[in-house]
Amino acid sequence: MWALPADRQTFLDILGRQSLPHLKGILDPGRSHLLESSAELLLLWASEPVSSPPGLPNGEQLPDAIMVRPHQMREFIAWITTVAGGYRPFTAFVRIIDPECAEHALESKAPNLGKLEDAVAALIIAEALTLSGAQRSVSGLSLLPCESTYSYSFARALALSYVHGGKDPIAAPFGLARKLTRQPPRRLGDELLSTPLKVLSGLAAGSTVTERSSGVTPFIWETCRELQSEREVKRSWRLLTDTGLVPQQLLGELRGPREHRVKAFERILQSPSGLDPLTASFLAGLLADQIGPGSFEHIDLLLPYLNQYPTALLWYGLCAGLHPDSEVQQIGNCLGRRLLRDLLTADPILSRPKYDIAVSELEVHLDREEPLEFRTASQNYIAVELLPGVPAYMKWPMTTEPVLAPSKGMSTSGRQGELPLQSSFVEQGGGSSSAERQEAISDLTRAVERIKLILKGPPDNSDAIDKGVDNKRRKKH
Repeated sequence: MWALPADRQTFLDILGRQSLPHLKGILDPGRSHLLESSAELLLLWASEPVSSPPGLPNGEQLPDAIMVRPHQMREFIAWITTVAGGYRPFTAFVRIIDPECAEHALESKAPNLGKLEDAVAALIIAEALTLSGAQRSVSGLSLLPCESTYSYSFARALALSYVHGGKDPIAAPFGLARKLTRQPPRRLGDELLSTPLKVLSGLAAGSTVTERSSGVTPFIWETCRELQSEREVKRSWRLLTDTGLVPQQLLGELRGPREHRVKAFERILQSPSGLDPLTASFLAGLLADQIGPGSFEHIDLLLPYLNQYPTALLWYGLCAGLHPDSEVQQIGNCLGRRLLRDLLTADPILSRPKYDIAVSELEVHLDREEPLEFRTASQNYIAVELLPGVPAYMKWPMTTEPVLAPSKGMSTSGRQGELPLQSSFVEQGGGSSSAERQEAISDLTRAVERIKLILKGPPDNSDAIDKGVDNKRRKKH
């Protein structure tokens, strides 16, 4: 890694491909050089930039990343989007990072999920299924709806070692990106997803999570630990049976033939248990897993109970993935394996970005009276980089299609970021309703016909109108 302390004029020279003799003095910095630099900017390269040989045009020597102090970040991005219009969005070409990310770049660890690969893949698939509405089938899921889940972004942050101390580093940027792009409300709120993600990050850190510090009940935490370490649930059942919340006899049937397990599953879920909603949803997912431990094949059994236990599928996926011999990666024509391929893809901070725009620049572009236009890779979605290497895929309106019949409160502007999304392609299974579109087209057609009649209307003379009417009546008779 190479670094050059610089000011804005120096960076403008690099953008203009000016001759830069001072590049000969760049350093291969240690951590102290990065954090203690008093320069306005710190330009970073993965490899030493080389000046063009004499007689040849100056080549592009853009840095791979620019370190900016947090309190100067927004102002610098606003400045760069103005002076570097040829690079828009700028963070699609060069990452703009703070000192904490620069320190992270020095460590340069390969993405890693350890023993949690199956659990992560299953949790992502389970969230996508929960959000997919009536069409809940693993075979019907494609890769993009899965990679558009909150769990996917969190898992990518976990693989890149951004998750520390049980904190969720993507909560704020993910929420900001959704707000800026005007996504519809999620069917799974943050409060419902937080506990499964806390368990996942706690298992990854090998820490002991207590109910008081994290909100994770002892039964949930101990059961997940037991599944991961011992392949089956033994001691954890006592936390339920000793309190009399679930009869021991029913739990005993879960160790019998599969048809007995299914009957026990249905009887437990249909009878009142006295459990809190979180624990009840976890129990529903755990019982589904106990029918075929680690298989993730009994999703259909949970579907009738999702209104009562909204996170049951999430817990089912997590429990199924925690088994050391889990089959999660093979389901859905290896959908889980494809997800892990992308989650574990190397994407060093000092490399060219792969996504449309960073959330920090997205805020500068859209949070203003006249949003700036910029190009994305797709007209249907936008890939927002929440943290270096951590994307969030979100529905993005097409700017080339006119708005025919805006609904109440909808902006009629054709600029990106101003069209409210009628539905999320992840959460509601597709784009806008064809029936609504046909109705809008019909309304527009009728309006056009009315305008034509007005333009071709008869003279204002009322006598002439009456005569015309009388003539038409005579012709009929």
